[in-house]
Amino acid sequence: MAIYFHEEKPGIRLKEKRKLTNWLKDVILEEGKIPGVLNIILTSDRHLKEINKEDFNDYIITLRFFGTLSSGRQSDIPFNEIINLLYDKGAYFVMKNANKLVSKEFEEIKTSKSSVEEIEDTAIGEHAGQLGVFNAEREKEIAKELIRVMAYEKEDGEKTADFENRVRADVDALLEL
Repeated sequence: MAIYFHEEKPGIRLKEKRKLTNWLKDVILEEGKIPGVLNIILTSDRHLKEINKEDFNDYIITLRFFGTLSSGRQSDIPFNEIINLLYDKGAYFVMKNANKLVSKEFEEIKTSKSSVEEIEDTAIGEHAGQLGVFNAEREKEIAKELIRVMAYEKEDGEKTADFENRVRADVDALLEL
């Protein structure tokens, strides 16, 4: 079995190629498949658009996303569409890993606080003003009120529709909609 690594973008390097090669061979054999030629391409999104014109018959594809998004959130990326496109082009199996992809708008914060309220206050304080819709102080107030409103519980005998309308009305009033 031959495994080839193609590094299409300078700076993208794969560590421990031999370890990955051995693991891939083991997995292929364990699945009862016949080892053949496997090409692993490390590339950028621009180059991926060019690759998109090709067919992927019987390819096993790993999509690894990392870095910081210049705008938006990870959920804005149409991962399912990308994966379905690869399957439509004949891919045998597609894996996705976006664990190291972070958003500029909301990056992970570390806190040593112990109570839920302290953690909420720390998170709100860290991110206040990032949306740019309100000033930082107003965003803090709104975020705390939204947490309070979203913690409402359905009252005994209250219909689901009435409960939802009550929450919706309070959120609308808070956001002045």
